[in-house]
Amino acid sequence: MDFKAGDLVRVKSGGPLMTVDKVSVLAMTQEPAVWCVWFEKDGSRQVAKNDTFPPTVLEISSKPTVGAIALSRR
Repeated sequence: MDFKAGDLVRVKSGGPLMTVDKVSVLAMTQEPAVWCVWFEKDGSRQVAKNDTFPPTVLEISSKPTVGAIALSRR
């Protein structure tokens, strides 16, 4: 799978929704890598976290529909 900056992803085994920041290769190993950012709750604050993942462990995810309202006609 080809990822690009701005894609929403998750680790295939679960975890937080993350945003792809950059796709490149690791300097030391020259292996492909995906730089991701996400937020975690720390007490009452949201704290930005980031890490690098091999593309094989990530999958594209959709934006959550938090606060979505469903309307219907009667």
